[in-house]
This record gives sequence, C-alpha cells and structure tokens, in this order.
Amino acid sequence: MSADLQALQAALRDAAGLVQDEAQTMASLAAMCSESLAGVAEDLASCQVPGLAERVGRAARVVRDLGHRANGLADQVNAYADDAGATP
Repeated sequence: MSADLQALQAALRDAAGLVQDEAQTMASLAAMCSESLAGVAEDLASCQVPGLAERVGRAARVVRDLGHRANGLADQVNAYADDAGATP
C-alpha cells in the first residue's frame, strides 16, 4: 500500500472520528433541548394562548429529529470510511 493511500485512510479515520464525536454532541444537545421544550409545552398547556403549547411541542420534535439526523450523518461518514478501508 502506498504512503499516499495510507495517509488518506488515516485522514478519513480521523475525519470519521471527529464527525462521530460532533454528531454525538449534537444529539445530546438536541435531546436536552427537546426535553426542555417538551416541559415548556406541558407548562404552556394550561395557558390561555391558543396553539402555543402545540407549537412548542412541534419545536421539541424538530430538535429531536435534528439529533437523529446528526447520528445518521455520523453513520454515513463511518460507512464511507469503512468502504475506503480506513477503519481498522
């Protein structure tokens, strides 16, 4: 295996690790935000502002979806690294 190919595989391994770390951080933050927004939605349910609790609840679901998408992106990057032979 050439030195260039080995360097490329090492770079892909590093990139995949960084993306995985960032995706996990994003997913954790999204989960925390989603939980907080869900709590706010519950608190707002007793208010007399039509639709506000539903909109906050919808925002909580969107944030949760972002966390899932971040994990999906990390999985894709890892799959590309695997395909390139960059994982041990």
